[in-house]
Amino acid sequence: MLKRIASIGLLLLLVAPLPARALDVYGNGSSGQFGQNAGQQPLGDVIFNMDSAQNPVTAAKGIDLLLPSTQWALWDKNVVTATVTGNATGLAKMSSPVALTYSTDLKTLHIPVRSDWAVGDQITISGLQVRIYDRASGPQPLNIDLNGDGMADYTSRVIIRIDSTNPQTDRTPPYPATNFKAAVLQNPWQVVLTWVAPLDYDWIGSDLERKVGDKPVESLFSGGGDVTFTDMAVHEGDSITYSLYSVDRRGNRSEAVTVSVQPSTGGDSSPPTAVQNDMGAAEHDLLTRLFTSFRVRYLIKCLPAGHAVSSATASAGPSAGDSACLWSKIDLVYAQTRLNRSDVPLSLNADDRRFMTLRLPLGQSRYAAQCPATAGPSASTPPAYCGSLNEALGRAQYLLNP
Repeated sequence: MLKRIASIGLLLLLVAPLPARALDVYGNGSSGQFGQNAGQQPLGDVIFNMDSAQNPVTAAKGIDLLLPSTQWALWDKNVVTATVTGNATGLAKMSSPVALTYSTDLKTLHIPVRSDWAVGDQITISGLQVRIYDRASGPQPLNIDLNGDGMADYTSRVIIRIDSTNPQTDRTPPYPATNFKAAVLQNPWQVVLTWVAPLDYDWIGSDLERKVGDKPVESLFSGGGDVTFTDMAVHEGDSITYSLYSVDRRGNRSEAVTVSVQPSTGGDSSPPTAVQNDMGAAEHDLLTRLFTSFRVRYLIKCLPAGHAVSSATASAGPSAGDSACLWSKIDLVYAQTRLNRSDVPLSLNADDRRFMTLRLPLGQSRYAAQCPATAGPSASTPPAYCGSLNEALGRAQYLLNP
């Protein structure tokens, strides 16, 4: 009888009766319960015993432990290794400790196997942990996948339960945000911060703080659910560190993720070059003033949430078929082309040009119909958008036929 390690007991059996169980997978022999909102919890020992050669454990596929698809439990990804004991380790078929990997949704835990098992091979895995967020709709099994298809080959009959009659206070902080990035812009100076929210079912938002040099820490916002923020209170030469914390519904705060920047003219943004021969000084000055707004709008309209502009993400946003993205991209590419800048590693691809070719006649027809060039006493005032529409059409024509 195994020593009870956690408040949960698992006994995993085959769903359908077979002459002999190919793989007997069980826990500490007793049924247990987690409290509602229990947070991070030890799972306890899980024992694998290969009884027959049917559906064997193999090095090609390894072992996947599948949590139920309901939203109340995730694997704790902070556990990166687990202790393995048993004769399979002595036969060099398993490593000890073993390195664990998790699916992006934290529902699948993968345990690698070094070589194929034979009948009689057995291991005990210790040290696994789960996160409990809320009450379950009913008793839930831990599933075993041996062929890598993401489906259960073995399903437990003694199962994981959430005890909703005895709720516990969740003191487990959420995971930190990921992909915390900063893009420094100028004219005027500003920092565009982006990140990806953590995969925690009780995450409600983030706290963002800023420290400039030796000054006290400032709070930029608290509890906001956004995944982007633009800091406009930036000056050239500032040494700025941003700290981002995830917050769950019970007020627990994660460890901070940080990013540091120091705006300077020799840094992220390229200074404008001399006026090109085919562009007047007035247009050069106008594009220089508008460049930052073009870039910020491109960040908002085209890039997926949580990605700052970089060579890896400049073309990773929505399809050019997204009209708002396409026109913001046209404005930015046009300004960079005319100013000989390279702030954003961006160019028009074949899809962009195809959509431009299709949409340009529509814009030209709209301009001709709604922005007539009339004169005299009966002249009507064209709509306010005619000027910007004419500029947009001109930029698209320039990029199609430079």
